[in-house]
Amino acid sequence: MVMLALFGALPITLFLMCVRSRGKEEPEPTTPQSVLGDRPVRRLRVCIAGGTAGIRLTVPDPKKTSGVPQSTLSPALRLSSPEGTRDLFDRCLDPQALAANLEGHAGWLYWAPVAEDPSDWCVAALLVLDDDRYVYGLTPPGCVAELPQGEPVDLPLPDARPLRAVGPYALWQSAVHGPGLYGFGLGFLAVCLIVAGVDSDGGPLLSMCFVTTVGGPVVSLLLIQRLRTAYLRRLAQQT
Repeated sequence: MVMLALFGALPITLFLMCVRSRGKEEPEPTTPQSVLGDRPVRRLRVCIAGGTAGIRLTVPDPKKTSGVPQSTLSPALRLSSPEGTRDLFDRCLDPQALAANLEGHAGWLYWAPVAEDPSDWCVAALLVLDDDRYVYGLTPPGCVAELPQGEPVDLPLPDARPLRAVGPYALWQSAVHGPGLYGFGLGFLAVCLIVAGVDSDGGPLLSMCFVTTVGGPVVSLLLIQRLRTAYLRRLAQQT
């Protein structure tokens, strides 16, 4: 019974901890200046062109001495402008669903290049839509030959208004998360069998239940991660 209670209480505990930590935080209002700081900033007039995925390069891990940038396959919003297209890497689960929700919207993309870093290393960026919603993410500064560079702009903006985040984000993809539910279900069933006293003499069935209790959720998480990676790779190839 104790194991069943712990199995059910763990996700609830994690959820309450997240809610409590968010309640204590009082972040300053999100503006281009609060995100980009005092570095020289550029901006580009863009509209939402779709969802995509690609390799996001960021500064090297300070714990490693190799100096190789961190490379991550990440979802992104494809932004179009008269000068060309840019990708805004975002934390969204499904970039195509997010792009569909923002279809027809336009705004300004702000970013601050770091002069000493290579042009393909991503920097913080803020997409401010005309309806005062924003999407925070990363974009590679690039060079004139590769990506549209927009125009320089001084911060703070004289007409800055309070912004609100785009949302809510999609939290479920049936093709990605659906198969993973089986492992969690088997793990929960194994806990129920253990609590019910199945094979209480310590036989092989009880051992299998203990293995399934731990292994089911682990296998599910690995499967979800694999399906997620396959989805992003397929999206990157299609777009």
